[in-house]
Amino acid sequence: MRDRKHIIYYCISVLILAVLQALLPQDVQLLGAMPQLLPVFILLIASRMEKEEAMVLGISAGFFYDIVYGRYLGFYALLYMFFAVGASISGPAFLREKKWWPCAVLPPLLFFYCMVESFFVRVLTLYATKSGALYAHGYGAHLITRILPQTLYHLIVLGLMLVPVLWILKKLEPKPMIQYDV
Repeated sequence: MRDRKHIIYYCISVLILAVLQALLPQDVQLLGAMPQLLPVFILLIASRMEKEEAMVLGISAGFFYDIVYGRYLGFYALLYMFFAVGASISGPAFLREKKWWPCAVLPPLLFFYCMVESFFVRVLTLYATKSGALYAHGYGAHLITRILPQTLYHLIVLGLMLVPVLWILKKLEPKPMIQYDV
């Protein structure tokens, strides 16, 4: 398990990213998509964790997101938990310690996250509004206009977040004890 410094860092980071997401202006859109900072951070951190730690991180950050932004309590908690566990079991332990491992693992996982989130949000909206069509112009148009731009934005956010997050995690690692031979 992680020590207290890591847990405090995760909590503060989730709070800061949630506030930043709320403060982002609408002008920051790229091809009609807004950045989502929290899922990128969760998957980035979870790709370097054990699955139990990733599960706790995903559930707690997802519940926080549900309470602050969500309409359906528990939706993002489950979604973040499943994807955090998926990121944590994405490779063997010796690869997870490599600095650039998230760059290899996270792009397909972020694409799949966008697909799953979009589908379930549409299903819940369809259920709540009792409207008739899941995708008004077909899934292909939805893929091009919603999922691919959102994935592109996630990859840009991942590129911007990767170095600072890994640097902070390295600083949080305990210093090795120096042994003196007598």
